[in-house]
Amino acid sequence: MTQNISTQPYKGTRDFYPEDCRVRTWMFDKLRTTLGRFGYEEYDGPMLEPFELYASKTSEEIVNEQLYWLVDRGDRKLAVRPEMTPTLARMVAARIQELPKPIRWFSIPNLWRYERPQRGRLREHWQLNVDVFGGSRPNEDLEICQLVHAIFDGFGARSGYEVRLNHRGLTNFIFSDLLKLPAEKHASVGRLLDAAPKMGDSKFLAALAEEQVTGKTAQFLVDLLKPDAAKRLEKDLKNCAAWQELTALLQRLEALGLRSHFRFDPSVMRGFMYYTGLVLEAFDLHPDNNRALFGGGRYDNLVGMFGGPALSGMGFGMGDVTLRNFLEVHQLVPNLQAANGVLVAHLSEAQELDALRLADALRSASEQRVLTTLSAEKPKKIFAMAERLRVQYVVFVGDSEVTSQTFAMKNILTGDQTLGTVAELSFKLKTKS
Repeated sequence: MTQNISTQPYKGTRDFYPEDCRVRTWMFDKLRTTLGRFGYEEYDGPMLEPFELYASKTSEEIVNEQLYWLVDRGDRKLAVRPEMTPTLARMVAARIQELPKPIRWFSIPNLWRYERPQRGRLREHWQLNVDVFGGSRPNEDLEICQLVHAIFDGFGARSGYEVRLNHRGLTNFIFSDLLKLPAEKHASVGRLLDAAPKMGDSKFLAALAEEQVTGKTAQFLVDLLKPDAAKRLEKDLKNCAAWQELTALLQRLEALGLRSHFRFDPSVMRGFMYYTGLVLEAFDLHPDNNRALFGGGRYDNLVGMFGGPALSGMGFGMGDVTLRNFLEVHQLVPNLQAANGVLVAHLSEAQELDALRLADALRSASEQRVLTTLSAEKPKKIFAMAERLRVQYVVFVGDSEVTSQTFAMKNILTGDQTLGTVAELSFKLKTKS
């Protein structure tokens, strides 16, 4: 007995029907336009990488819990890419001497992580990755902040979000100088602090206790999550070089008129332990989607891990799922289902080739979307087909039209009809009059 195969996709993945692809294409086109204006160029890399690339360059959580991996027929252990930064670092290291500096690159790869699907997080997603290498640290940090603002602005988001900034140097100062945490505790406590907003105070305190972090030290870490934490910490951070660096960045953002979208938040950690300086996380402030959207940071040592010279680097990653949720909840997705284009319809099989010739002529001359019916149909069925195919105009091809080379084109949204030659109809379509 043959078992029926499910029509549902693998858990945590999505089918992209045309209406979904329209939204995705629109989002990615917007991103590419904004990035292009800043001089960023697109790159890509392989879906499969040696397992060791992630084992040595990615967070333990991803490697131990979320990595999809396989052994190929040559007995090589490979990983399906969960993020793009290690591939980027490998590619830059391979040509570091010949690449013009600063390097401004972006990609929108397909990524995989084995985790529990939930709102804003799936096992398969697409992610915008933006990175700049080889400039001065302060200017790279500032440009990435400008770019984050420009991306939101490009989608029409003038408010409804904020970007929270921290600095790994500040975190190290807090852990070492203010809390006197042993160096071997920094990574584990940092990971807990990164996860704390989702845990709640009691679970966070319990997790800290398992790391032998209790009492005033644990309470200090809990208080880092409070809204007034940044203000309370300022007097203790004034002699910290990282604080001075972050303060200078905020002052430059103020001078550029962007300061209202950015603020210091000492609890922002980011999960990847290769960050060495500025870290950022963008948040949606809408009550129906109040969550982190994306983030990134500085990783000055990553390229050097491949044996080449050290190269400063700063970047961020933005998933397509959280981006779409943000745009939808703020009603920033345009109507991509609107009728457009032309349906060329022939009334009998005798006019089929004439209809195809007319469709080709209209495509070339008007540069519009032009479809054909692929079969002879009666007018009533043709109009119904036009509505389903989301076209705005219908052009009929019959014996008299072929003879006179003059065709009737009807606007099915307004009911208006135009009679004209191919050139006249093409001009009307091109000008959308």
